[in-house]
Amino acid sequence: MSRLLGLGEGARDLAGLLSLCAEGPVAWHVLEGLISDFWDDCQVLVEAGLVEAPSRGGPVRLLARQETRKLSLRGARGRKLQGRFIAYLLEQCRRVPSLGGLRESAYWLDLIPQLEELAGPLLAAVPSAELGWPFVALSRLSEAQGDRPRAAFWSARAVAVLQARLGPEHLDTATAYNNLAAAYHQSGHYPQSEELYRYALQVREKQLGPEHPYLVTVLTNLAGACRNQGKLQSSLDYLLRAAEIVGMERPESLPLMMQLAETYLRAEQMELAASVCRRALALVEKDDPNRSFILQSLASVVHKSGQKSAGHSWMGEAVELQRKFFGSQHPALATTLNNWGVLCYLDGDLERSRQLLGEALEIRRHALGASNPETQATAANLQAVSTPQELR
Repeated sequence: MSRLLGLGEGARDLAGLLSLCAEGPVAWHVLEGLISDFWDDCQVLVEAGLVEAPSRGGPVRLLARQETRKLSLRGARGRKLQGRFIAYLLEQCRRVPSLGGLRESAYWLDLIPQLEELAGPLLAAVPSAELGWPFVALSRLSEAQGDRPRAAFWSARAVAVLQARLGPEHLDTATAYNNLAAAYHQSGHYPQSEELYRYALQVREKQLGPEHPYLVTVLTNLAGACRNQGKLQSSLDYLLRAAEIVGMERPESLPLMMQLAETYLRAEQMELAASVCRRALALVEKDDPNRSFILQSLASVVHKSGQKSAGHSWMGEAVELQRKFFGSQHPALATTLNNWGVLCYLDGDLERSRQLLGEALEIRRHALGASNPETQATAANLQAVSTPQELR
């Protein structure tokens, strides 16, 4: 490793940054994010026997990583290198989308080993204000690959780390409670998710007061957990409290309004459900992707009210919008196709129901995996089309 001391600053910095990356080949774009032009310095490290000879644009592998790290991270220069590496990865964490559709993206998959390094050996150097981001990013990436157990692992790890570093009543810890509750919710563990949402709500109420806008997200999440357990009055109570805080006159209120419409629908309060849907439609443009979710809710409401033709028309428009904005393999499209298939089944159109449920099942298997509860629900629905039983 004395060879490293005889190299120029650029080559030494490159070696130091490579040593901070996870063991194994490092994607070219990761290094480009850290150093704008590193090819010449990379060749210097190859000649010094510290890096395997790469092709331009291909992955780069550092030899003797642990020894290089020990030497490179000494003193102020080493701390600066580590700070640059951590800052870059935290920036990437904040950019990871929360929606699905990331499975095919090599850019994000290449970053996973580096983010795991950030959430592991480098975590002690992550600023407290940014502590939750590595876990949020890894959870989102796991969810996008259909690996919900792994997503739940990272959310649970975030709770443990933030409780230890920041305390159980810190606002960032409350966010970690909320995220872990969401992971439980998505896996169908509704009682556990309800309990964690309550913890998140209690912390935010204590720190921010009972009418702060930051309470709205956890109130709507808690309402969803209650609704999925059949606790419809509790769900309505949380949603109406959220509505009192934020109102229902702005596009930002659309998720809340959709939950409220769904709860009214399940409670057989059809007029209220339809009224909320129409108020929501008035808040979005015709080409807004959010319109597809509102149309789906309105379709269910009017269909259940006896307006079957209108219900199918709204569902068709919702599907067209989702194909346009999300593509043909998005989980949201699968949900709409599944729900439309259920409506067709209820109307006795078994051929159309099988077609819609079959497409929904294919998407969910690809996007979420065969063992996912939503995938299994659609598979059961498809089977039920030819076997008299209740669809989900």
